[in-house]
Order: sequence, then C-alpha cells, then structure tokens
Amino acid sequence: MLVVAAHPDGPEAITRVGFVAGKRVGNAVIRNKARRRVREAVRARYEQLPSGRDLVLILRSSAGAASFETLDQTVVQLLKRAGLLEIRTPECAASPSG
Repeated sequence: MLVVAAHPDGPEAITRVGFVAGKRVGNAVIRNKARRRVREAVRARYEQLPSGRDLVLILRSSAGAASFETLDQTVVQLLKRAGLLEIRTPECAASPSG
C-alpha cells in the first residue's frame, strides 16, 4: 500500500516529506484524496520524525481504495519498521504543589 524512501540530509536540517501517487492509484480525484489522507497521517506525527531527513512516501495502487484509518495505521507501521518514528513520552506539565 505504501513504500518509504529515506535519505539523511544533515544533522541540523529540517525533515522534508514528499508524496508520490502514480496513475495506477486511480484517476486524479482518487490520487489526490489518497495523497491528502497520507499527508494528514504524517502531519499528525511530524514531531516524532527524526530531524534532517528527506522522506518520500510512494502510494501503491491499493492506497486509492483504502480508508483514512487504514492508511494512518499503515503509515505508523511503515515508519516504525523503517526506524523513522521516534516514540516520545509527553513530559508532565504539572508542578508539585506544596
């Protein structure tokens, strides 16, 4: 459904993400819809991506018919498997009262 290609861009550079959907995904409406869904799934986890990387997510033909939930889960699994998703625990904002 998805393929990721990653390239290190340097230690202080920002992370850039590109999305590619070929004609096999479907017509222009379906390709753009699938691209928007995958873009949103990545946007929600952008802070967890390592800095200084160039990522390209390539949508395969089955991505055109997939729901957002399916694409979202696939993005998470793919980024974890590639070692590109850093799981960060939220720091407690509450200060001790006393």
